[in-house]
Amino acid sequence: PDNPEDPVLRTLADNLLLVWIEGSDAHTGELLRRFSRAPKPMCYRAAFLDSIWAEFLERNRTAPHEVDPDAFMIFAYERALASRQPLYRAMAENWGLRVRAEDMAGVRDAPDFEALIARALAEHAA
Repeated sequence: PDNPEDPVLRTLADNLLLVWIEGSDAHTGELLRRFSRAPKPMCYRAAFLDSIWAEFLERNRTAPHEVDPDAFMIFAYERALASRQPLYRAMAENWGLRVRAEDMAGVRDAPDFEALIARALAEHAA
């Protein structure tokens, strides 16, 4: 996201308005609670998965064959959320804009959405 020549982000930014819906700690907590109730498989980069697998085994002092899959998925999801925040922040700063999740939660219709985006654009331009 810090490369002004990135072909994917350049194409997206040339054709779309990239908007990061930035969650608060409370929002992240709610996402984790929802995921904990019903963990589901996710796709991770191999290097990221290897590192969190090793961290999980060490923290829990467990052997790979003893791992509770749901416990690992919750752990991995929490780490994924945290690892993405700097990337999303950089994409918003360099390629788009950001809005707070709390503000997005108040959107009820198209005029609300347009007003929220207009405010974010004005703040971003300032």
